[in-house]
Amino acid sequence: MWQSRSHIGRSRVRKNGLPRQHRHGLSLFELIVAMAILAMLFGIALPAIQSVRESARRMQCANNLRQIGTSLFTYHDSFGSFPPGWMEHGESASGWGWASSILPQIGQGALAKEAHFEFPIGDHRNDAVRLERLALFVCPSDLATDRFWLYKDDELGGDDHAAASMSRMPSKEDRLFELATANYVGVFGTSDPDEVSETAGTGAFLGDCAMRIANFVDGLSQSFLVAERTSSQLPSTWVGMHPEGEEGPTRVVGCANLGMNNHQADECEFSSRHPHGAQFLMGDGRVVFLSEGIDRSTYRSMAARSDRLIANETGATQ
Repeated sequence: MWQSRSHIGRSRVRKNGLPRQHRHGLSLFELIVAMAILAMLFGIALPAIQSVRESARRMQCANNLRQIGTSLFTYHDSFGSFPPGWMEHGESASGWGWASSILPQIGQGALAKEAHFEFPIGDHRNDAVRLERLALFVCPSDLATDRFWLYKDDELGGDDHAAASMSRMPSKEDRLFELATANYVGVFGTSDPDEVSETAGTGAFLGDCAMRIANFVDGLSQSFLVAERTSSQLPSTWVGMHPEGEEGPTRVVGCANLGMNNHQADECEFSSRHPHGAQFLMGDGRVVFLSEGIDRSTYRSMAARSDRLIANETGATQ
């Protein structure tokens, strides 16, 4: 009889005799504390995550430049020189740039066969080729569209040219054609390639002029071959240049003067979105990361192939 008592309907009580109260979720205070802790942890972790991602992108950028360097030397072995910076005069005044010359060496032989090198880059027969974005020529840290419009040069020149470019929006009538975006440009020297003749540069890539290893009097290990330039500075391309296009040869080559990532420098100078510096392919195939704080005279001497000054790579990391 005592064992048959039913416990149905009895209230569960605590040991102190008071009814047990059921809790539903977190209190407002606990929720605020939890959110504050999560925000703090996220704030601590985010910079580390960004740093790891940038480190991976910078490593990929360096690998791109190394492969470009290997391809340039393969080209040199085959033809006895590096390719010209761009073709501007004579029967070959097509505008094709140095990077287009090494398409077979970088595994883009099929694309090279599609290109009509005997015709200018703006010719309609080269429409498909010049729009081909090649990952090897793009820094993964850069933020850019796959292609950009090349506009006609307004022919003002000098400071007036820069002022006009900033004061007006280009119209559709100014458009020439689109070009695939790239971030690696040949080193013309220390002069703006738009302000001197195509052969006046002191670097590795000049117009209509193919440099040989013997031309690097300072030694390949002391000379830049290729460097970075962010698209926010000036959109570049692997394809080539057009003589009537704005910024002409600076679409495929650049110069070293005031320093990389320098806001006072001309837009044709080298730059990158890597923090505190940019990457450079040296003549011996090494890729070095140069700090923005590098000595200016050292920086300029490394952009010249024969100034007979031995550069001290202050601020360089490999």
